[in-house]
Amino acid sequence: MWTAASIIISSLAMIAGFPTENNNPGINIVGGSETTPHEYPFISAIQRYGGNTAYQWCGASILDSTWILTAAHCITSIDSPSSFRIVAGDHDVTVEEGTEQRRSVEKIISHANFST
Repeated sequence: MWTAASIIISSLAMIAGFPTENNNPGINIVGGSETTPHEYPFISAIQRYGGNTAYQWCGASILDSTWILTAAHCITSIDSPSSFRIVAGDHDVTVEEGTEQRRSVEKIISHANFST
């Protein structure tokens, strides 16, 4: 269906705030409400590895079968692609639904004009 081989980082998609570590993913939705399952199939999650655990880090938009786009502040220049994975098709992070697709990250491209 799609493969998340790369992450494009764009300051155009930047929003205020920085991701925080949450080793206990739950049903928390910040500033919004739950959607109908799979209502937005173009949305994916960026998960970061912490030890042996992957936890929610940022969201991303699926552009095509190879690329996703996320906010520039989600990734830093020192981040390694192996520190992340991409998850699409997941509605409830507390339940294995069988619709999830997990992909490794091959490459991170940061916008040349982004600075923290």
